[in-house]
Amino acid sequence: MNNNARRKKYGGITLWICVIALFFQSCEPGKRKKDPVVITLWHTYVEQMRAAMDDLVAEFNTTTGMEQGIIVKVTGVANA
Repeated sequence: MNNNARRKKYGGITLWICVIALFFQSCEPGKRKKDPVVITLWHTYVEQMRAAMDDLVAEFNTTTGMEQGIIVKVTGVANA
């Protein structure tokens, strides 16, 4: 086997090892992003509907959102 063919063979193997190592590194359980994803929700709800929406968003932010690194920010629009 000549030098060029050997270099291609081992270069390909090295590339696959790196790809697999990066894949398993990203699958580490319990690893969270440092910066959460912030989603802004614009709505036109008033009074009771707004209170219900705010309660649901607050519950999401303190449970699933905290676990997944997602924060929902609610913005009410007066005139739509």
